[in-house]
Amino acid sequence: MGAFLKLIDELKTIPKEALLVTFDVKDLYTSIPNTEGITSVRTLLTTSNMDPEQINICCKLFSIILTKNFFLFEDQFYLQIRGTAMGSNAAPPYANCYLADYENSTIYINDLFCTHAIVWKRYIDDIFCIWNGPQETLETFFEFLKTSWPGLDFTMTYDPNKVNFLDTIVIKNDQGELYRSFHKTNRSKQPPSLR
Repeated sequence: MGAFLKLIDELKTIPKEALLVTFDVKDLYTSIPNTEGITSVRTLLTTSNMDPEQINICCKLFSIILTKNFFLFEDQFYLQIRGTAMGSNAAPPYANCYLADYENSTIYINDLFCTHAIVWKRYIDDIFCIWNGPQETLETFFEFLKTSWPGLDFTMTYDPNKVNFLDTIVIKNDQGELYRSFHKTNRSKQPPSLR
């Protein structure tokens, strides 16, 4: 979260007509198909300093976590057959790998994204974006997101002046200056007229 707050502070001013946007992937942990998820882990690990044997071990361990996850609900045992358990320690890095693979192979090469996205910051399944383009291009990009990667269900919120992202409210004034406020505390960095 600190890196996001620093980003907002450093941006200071954006184009006046830019839209503040948030995206969310609904039910991400339970939506990731196991085979595709492990493929994404393997793809990202091949860009690391790990040797092939270490990568194979990591992928085998993820496979065990994903395919041998039993849980108890109302005195009945179940085997989870898709996605990963939200409480698992492996869930956040697994979800991050899956979405990073999606971003690298699909989003970052999209023409609308390359033309209009000034900022794209993701925290697991929550995304903050600054879109410098007409509303229609954003809506077209959103349709692309919803259909480009099977199993992912995106939601989108946008506004020219204010959006909520995690515990932060990002505000843009009429001059394009960015400010932030917090949901849970009284700390803020905002213009005097908004205090």
